[in-house]
Amino acid sequence: MRAMFVAVLVAVSLAACSSSTPTQPPTSGGALLSSVPTTPTVCDGPTENNTRTCVGWGEPGQLVVVVLGSSSCPSVAKSATVTGTQAVTVVVEPTGGPSCTADAVETASEIAIPSDIDSSQSTIVTVGGISITLSSRSG
Repeated sequence: MRAMFVAVLVAVSLAACSSSTPTQPPTSGGALLSSVPTTPTVCDGPTENNTRTCVGWGEPGQLVVVVLGSSSCPSVAKSATVTGTQAVTVVVEPTGGPSCTADAVETASEIAIPSDIDSSQSTIVTVGGISITLSSRSG
């Protein structure tokens, strides 16, 4: 009887640890989007090692950042900091954990553009060491 109790306890513990539902990112950073937008984005970086990065203009006052990563621990834009004239660096961090799947899917998040950035001008956006020149926002 004791062995069966231990076996059930172990099975329940393993099931709880294997959940693949990602935790939502904190509201202080960017927002995880439910899908990758169809709006134009500019991409750069190698596709191997899951480092492909894309950026684009989102809703007014927002940047969209698309990166490859684990579907169970999606990467989300956490901060956007002005680093020069019309230049911004976006920090992207994975959410979820501690165990993440080893797949590579596109994840999109949106983050507020710092007030010093003028979206009517070209902007250099750096994400994870990859710098991308984003044309001025049209319309």
